[in-house]
Amino acid sequence: MHDHHLRKAQDHDAPDQHERPDHEAPHPHEGPGGPVVDYHVFSTIRSTLRGPVTQGGASRWASAVAVLDEIEQHVVRLDWLIGLSRRAVVGEHDARQLLGQWLGSELAERPIPASNAEGTLAVARATLKEEGRSVSDQEGNLHGHNGPDHGGQDGRDPTLGINVKAIRELFLGAVYVLGPDNADRRLELLQVGLQRSIGLMDSLHHQATRVLQGREHPDSMPNLLNQLPRGRDLDVILKGYPRPPTAPKLPPLPKINPILECLGTLRNGTVGSGSAVSTWINATTDTLNLTQLITRIAPSNVCAGRDIVIHADRSEPAKQFPLPQPADYGVFLEPCGTPAAVREWANDHVTVTVPNGARSGCVIFGRLPAENTGAGVVQAEVAALERFSTCLNSIGVGRPQVGPIALNPRSFCRITVCSPDSPNLITVGHAPDVFSFVARDPAGREIGAAGVEAGTTVTVVWEVRSDAGPLQIATSGAKTLTGQPAIGSVVLSPLDMRTKQTLTLQATNSCGTVSRTVAIPVFRKLYLAPKPLSMMVDGQATLTVRSSCPVTSDLTVAFSAANSDGTAPLRVTVPPTATIRTGQDAATVSVAPALTGGLAAYIASLRPGFAAAVVTATAADHQPGSVGVWVEPPRGQSKVVSPTTTDLVAVHMALLRTGRVLMFSADDTDFGNIDKVKTREWNPVTNSVTTPTFPYPAHKNLFCAGHCLLPDGRVLVVGGHAILAGGSAAKAVHTFDPQTNTWSRHGFMQKDRWYPTCLTLADGRALITSGSEAGGPPTVFKGIVRDVEIFDPAANSLTNFPNIHGDICMYPYMFVLPGESLFFHSRNVSWLFLPGSGTWSPTNGTWSGDIRMQSSSTRTYPGMAGCVLLPLLPEAGYAVRVLMAGGGGAKENDLNPATVATRTAEILDIDVSQNTGTWRNTDRSGAPLLMTTSRFMSDGVLLPDGTVLFVNGAATGKADHSHVSVEFAELFDPETESFRPLTSMTIPRHYHGTALLLPDGRVAVAGHTSDFNEPPVKVNRYEVEIVSPPYLFRGPQPAINGITFIGSTLGYGQALIFSTDRPDDIARVALLRPGSVTHQLNTDQRYIGLRITARSGETLSVTAPPGPGIAPPGDYLIFLVDTRGVPSRGHFVRLR
Repeated sequence: MHDHHLRKAQDHDAPDQHERPDHEAPHPHEGPGGPVVDYHVFSTIRSTLRGPVTQGGASRWASAVAVLDEIEQHVVRLDWLIGLSRRAVVGEHDARQLLGQWLGSELAERPIPASNAEGTLAVARATLKEEGRSVSDQEGNLHGHNGPDHGGQDGRDPTLGINVKAIRELFLGAVYVLGPDNADRRLELLQVGLQRSIGLMDSLHHQATRVLQGREHPDSMPNLLNQLPRGRDLDVILKGYPRPPTAPKLPPLPKINPILECLGTLRNGTVGSGSAVSTWINATTDTLNLTQLITRIAPSNVCAGRDIVIHADRSEPAKQFPLPQPADYGVFLEPCGTPAAVREWANDHVTVTVPNGARSGCVIFGRLPAENTGAGVVQAEVAALERFSTCLNSIGVGRPQVGPIALNPRSFCRITVCSPDSPNLITVGHAPDVFSFVARDPAGREIGAAGVEAGTTVTVVWEVRSDAGPLQIATSGAKTLTGQPAIGSVVLSPLDMRTKQTLTLQATNSCGTVSRTVAIPVFRKLYLAPKPLSMMVDGQATLTVRSSCPVTSDLTVAFSAANSDGTAPLRVTVPPTATIRTGQDAATVSVAPALTGGLAAYIASLRPGFAAAVVTATAADHQPGSVGVWVEPPRGQSKVVSPTTTDLVAVHMALLRTGRVLMFSADDTDFGNIDKVKTREWNPVTNSVTTPTFPYPAHKNLFCAGHCLLPDGRVLVVGGHAILAGGSAAKAVHTFDPQTNTWSRHGFMQKDRWYPTCLTLADGRALITSGSEAGGPPTVFKGIVRDVEIFDPAANSLTNFPNIHGDICMYPYMFVLPGESLFFHSRNVSWLFLPGSGTWSPTNGTWSGDIRMQSSSTRTYPGMAGCVLLPLLPEAGYAVRVLMAGGGGAKENDLNPATVATRTAEILDIDVSQNTGTWRNTDRSGAPLLMTTSRFMSDGVLLPDGTVLFVNGAATGKADHSHVSVEFAELFDPETESFRPLTSMTIPRHYHGTALLLPDGRVAVAGHTSDFNEPPVKVNRYEVEIVSPPYLFRGPQPAINGITFIGSTLGYGQALIFSTDRPDDIARVALLRPGSVTHQLNTDQRYIGLRITARSGETLSVTAPPGPGIAPPGDYLIFLVDTRGVPSRGHFVRLR
C-alpha cells in the first residue's frame, strides 16, 4: 500500500449522485468480505436530496448534501482501513505501517471511558419498547446488506445491514499490528466508534426510506442532516469520541443498533485469550529465542532465489545456534512468515535459500506448527462465533446462521516485527514483475481471445514493478522500442491492426530478466447500412455493405433474405451478390418489396412494430452482417381482430390503467329494459374478454350515459337510458374500479340525464352537464337538463348547481384548458369559462360571450363532428387550439337522412388569459381547411406523434338515420394543418361507433348498432378492428427500459429520468391521457408535450407538466417518439 492511496481515501470528494464512491485503488466492496456498510444506502438517502422543493431552499438542500458527503467520506475511510487491515494480516509491510500509524494516532487523540454494554442494551430495549418496536425489528443482514429494502409486510422500515466479517477483519488487523497485549484499549475505542457511525447511518437510512414511502415530508431529510454538526465536530462523533459541549444535539432518531453491542463479544472471541489468534501464536512462537542470537546476515541485500548466511556469535558458545537443528524449527521471512529452505545448519551460521515469494523485512526463527494446530484454530474461531451468536440471541435477534469461517494455519501470519537497525533485517530484490501487460480497445476494454476488429486502434499498456537494480524495458514485434518507462503504453494504429499482431515486453534489472508477450487476434466484419433500412411499399432503398477496412483483393459478398416472422413468401428482394473492389471497403445494392400476391395482400401480411424482413450478408474471412428491413404502407394498415370474442356492441369504451379496455352498453337482446346492462373488459394483447362484477339486482341500463376517467383510475359513469314510457334509469351514478374489476353505485343525481357530458376538472372532481331528462325514438325528447352537478371522488358525493346553462344540445363538447379554464361547445357556438379564485365552481368565474363558428351547421348531436383538443406543447407556450373536423351539413333541426355532411374543418384559436377565441376555416397560409371527404360521426384520436387519426362516420344523414359509409381513415397533421387519407376500413361504422388509442400506439375501433342505422348498415357490429398507423412500419420502436422519479406518483414540474436504448434519437416526449369515448365525445384524451432537459449515456431527462390546467390529475401514457416519428410503447404514470 502506497501513501498516495491513503491520501486518496482521506481527500475523497463524493460526487453528487452515485452508487458507490469511485477510488483510485480497488474498493473493499470488490474484495473479500465486502464493505462495512452497503453503498446502496447512500443512493437511498441521496434520492431524497435531488433539489429544493420549497422556495428559497436551495442553500439548505446543498448544505444537507455536503453533510451527507462528509458522512460518506468517513465510511469510505473506514472501508479503506478494512482493506488495509486485510493486507496487513497477510504480511504486507507498508500496510502494517500505515494501519499502525492510524491506530496509534487517530484513535489515541481523545481516550473515552469504557462503555457499559449491558446498560446500553437496557436503554435500547426500553426505547424500542416505548416505540412499539421489538429489538428484532432492528436486525440487519449479518452477511452484508443485499441492496435497499422497501419495507417488510408489517410496514416497518428495515435497518442497515452490518457486515460482521468486515468488522472482524479490522479487529484482526489491529492485533497483528499492535500485538495481542497492546491491542485491547485500541479495539475498545474502535468498537464504540463503529457503534456510533453505523448507528447514525442506520437512522439516516430509516428516515430516507420513510420519505420515499411518502410517510415523511421530503423536507425532513435536509432538516435532519442540517442538525448534525459539521467539520471536525462531525468527524469526532463518527469516530466515537465524546461529543463537544458546543455541538447541537442530534435528533432522537439515531439509536445504537443492539446488534452492535455484541461486537465486544466478537472482538474478545477473535483476538482475546484462547482465541484463534492466540492459539496460532502459542503454536509458532520462537520459544528458544534463536532470533536473538542473530548477529548479522550476509549478504543483507539479496535477490530472491539466492542464498543468505545467518551468523551467530562464534566467540561465545552460549550465543551460538544449537546442534543439531531442532526438529520443529525453521527460518521464516516476510511476508507472513514465509518459510526458507535450510541448506546448512551450523553452530555459528545457518545458510538458507531466499524463496521467490519473500519480501524485504525481518528474518526470524520459529517453530513449525503441529499437524493439529489448524484444527485448534478452527475450533477457537467456531467458539468465538458461537458466543457472538449467543449474544445476539440474548437481545431477541435469534441465532443467525453465521456459520464458521473456514480457517487453516495459512490464515494467520507470524509476527515478524523488527527495528530498522536490527541485524536480522534484509532487503530482498526480485526479477522485474510484469504486473500488467494487456491490449485494450478504444473503449478501454481488455482484448481477449476473441480479438479485435480489423482497423481498430489498439493501445497496449504495461506496468512493471522492480525492487532491484536499474530497470531497463524494451518492446519488440509490432513495435520495437527501447528505454521505456516502468508504466507505459504503445499505440497500434488502424493500419497496424489490419492483421494479427504480437508485442513482446522485456524487463531487466540486477536480479534477472522477464519477458511477456501479448497476442492480438484480428477479425473482419461486414456492416450493412443504414440501420434500420426503411422504404415505402411502392419504393426501394439502397443498402450499403462495408468491410472493416479496405480489401486487398476483390471480395464477393453474398446476400440472403428471410421474413422476420419466418413466413413465406419473401417480402423483399435483394441481389444474390455484390463485389467490394480491391482497395475499397464498400459496395451497394438495391432492396425492394416483393409484392407477391398483390399490394393489398402484401400490406395485410406486415406486422406492426416488426421489420418486414432481415437481410444478411456473408463473405470469406468476415463475420456476417444483417439489417432489419422495414416496409411502410403510406396509409398504414387495418385488420379485424380474429377471432371475434366480444358479444357486446362497444357504444362506450374507456382505456384503463391496466391496459385493458372497458366496454359497456345496453343488452342488445333486450334493449328497452332499463334494468339490464352489458359490460365487458377486453384485453387487446391476448384478445380475451372478461365480465366484470355488477353487484346490483337492478343493474340499470348504461346505454348513452356520460363518462370520464377519475384521478384514482376509476371510470365515472353518469346517467344512462331514459325513455318516456316505462320509467327511467338515468339518475344513477356508477364507477368502475379496474383494480377490482367491480362496478359500484354512488347514489343518484337530482335529475335524469340521457346523453350527458362528463369532464374531469383540474382539481380532480368531475363536472356533469347536459343530458335529456327522457326521450323516445326517434325524435321525442322531454328537455335538456340545465343544472350542473359536480362529483367528488374523494367522498363519492354530488353537489348540484341549478340553472347554469341556457339552450344547449345533448353531449356538448368540453375540455379543461390551461389556467383551469373550460371550453364548452354546443351546435355551432363555443363558450369559454375563466374561473375565479378559490374553489372551482360553475358560478365562480366569468363566461365568455358566444364564439360562433364560420359555419352555421351543427357540430354536435345529431350532426357530430370530430372534436379534438390539439397537442399542448411547452415550446409553443401551451398554445390552445381546438379542431372541429367535419360534421352535419345543416342546422340541428334541418338535418334529415339525405343531408350531405360537410367536408369543412375549423380551428378555434384560444387566448386563455383573455377568455376569448376565434374560429377559422382556413389553415395558417389562408388555404381552405378541408377533410379529404365529407364526413360526420367521425372519432378523432390523438396519436403519440402528435397527429390526429379520424375513423368511422357517414357521408349523408344524421345520427339515427345515416346511409353512405366513409370507409377509410384519414390523418390530420397539426403542424401543417392538413388532412391526408389513410387505410381503408373493413367494417363501416356509423352511429355508436367508437375509437381509442392503445398503449402500443395502435387504435382500436369498435361499435355501430343495428337499431339506429339504415340499410345496408342496419346490423350490430361486435368486432374490434385495429388501425396501425404508418409509423409502426417505419422502424423499431424506442425502448423505455425504466422511468425514475421521486415518490409513487408523478408531481407537477417534477423531473423524470428515462432509461432508453437511444436517447440522442428521441425527438419528443409526450403524455397522453387515456381516452373515454362515446358518440364522438372524448373529453379525457389530451396530448401534453414534455420539455427535454438533458441527455446523458442511456438516459433522457424531462420535466413533468407545470400544473393541472395543462394536465388534469390522473393516469397518463408516456411515450418517447424518435426522429422518424416512431413512438415507443406507452408506459402508464399517475400524475397528481
